[in-house]
Parts: sequence; C-alpha cells; structure tokens
Amino acid sequence: MPLIDGVIPMEQPRKAGIYIDISNFEKSLEYYNNMGLSFDYSRLIRSLSEGHALAVLRGYDGYVRSESERTGIQTELENVGVKLELFRCQSEGDGTGAYSCRQKEVDTAITTDVSWDLARGVVDVAFIVSGDRDMCPAYRRAKREGCDVRIVALRSNINDSYCYSMDDCVFADDLEVFLVCGGTEEGTAANTASFSVTEGVTAVE
Repeated sequence: MPLIDGVIPMEQPRKAGIYIDISNFEKSLEYYNNMGLSFDYSRLIRSLSEGHALAVLRGYDGYVRSESERTGIQTELENVGVKLELFRCQSEGDGTGAYSCRQKEVDTAITTDVSWDLARGVVDVAFIVSGDRDMCPAYRRAKREGCDVRIVALRSNINDSYCYSMDDCVFADDLEVFLVCGGTEEGTAANTASFSVTEGVTAVE
C-alpha cells in the first residue's frame, strides 16, 4: 500500500449488500418456529456484515391488498432499518372457491438488484438470504464475472444438489441467530428483529 505524506492509509472495509427474500425465508423457518425457536434477523444481519461496511440492506416481499399494509415481520424489519421492496401478489383460484396469493416480481427484483449493485461497485460482496433455486443463475453468472456473491439459507430448506453446486453457501443454522421463545402466536414462535442495524448503513438509493 503506497505511503501518503509518510503515513500508510488504513485499508477501507469491503462494502456488503444483504438482500432478504422475506417470504421464502419465513417459510423455511416454520420447522424451527414449531419447536419454539424464533429467528432474530438483526443478529443475522450483524453476523453477515461483520468486518464489512454495510452499504445495502433490502427485504423483498409481496402484499395482498395495499402496499402500505405491513405484515408483522415486514414491520419488524422496516423498524430496524431494512428497506422494503414490496410487490403485489397475484390471486389464484384452486377450482374449489378458495384462493391463494402467489408472489410476482420478487425473485426478478432480487437478482436484478444484486447484479446491478455488483456491476456498479455499490457493493463488493452480496449476501442473498434465500433458499430459492431461482437465485442460482444470478449467483453463477456473478461468479463467472469474478464477483463475490453468497447464498444464505437454512439446511432444512435448500436442495442438496443446489447447495453442493456452491462453494461458499452460508448456513444460517450455524450462526447464533435463534432465540428460545417463551410466548408463541397460534402455537408457533414469532420471528423478530431485536435491535436496530442502521448504524453504518450507507444510503445508495
């Protein structure tokens, strides 16, 4: 590293981006929630960003009626500094009169943002918090271009062949991110974001 006026400048930390596929990850947490364990997103964010400058922190999810309405976990994440990117769900009938909501645009938004932020140098390393195989093409293309991108998933919600195709998958199960929950909602523990993570976050929007 070159000297500046006889002083060796401090090396700048690498910029990290964390992109959370909220619905996919919440679904994968049901197994743990049913055992009375709640997942702490704040602890996950702190663990992933350790040693980095956190430049991007976004959560992606769908909404049913109004973009201004928030689910419990969306509110939790927004309150601790996660920028929400929400997309209207598409209602689908199953032929019996019942309807389910299918997310649209979420996966595309995540992969587009990751690719764009890496290409522009907004982030040096991207953490995609999702076990969805739709993230694989973005991961592989970024790797081919020499970018640092990592999938963050739970062991219970990632296909073995998908997992083994990546040499740097991060397993959230191995991090200190689960809490024993005393109270439950409808028999299952509720996930949380227990402390603010906005300190040091750079606005890049």
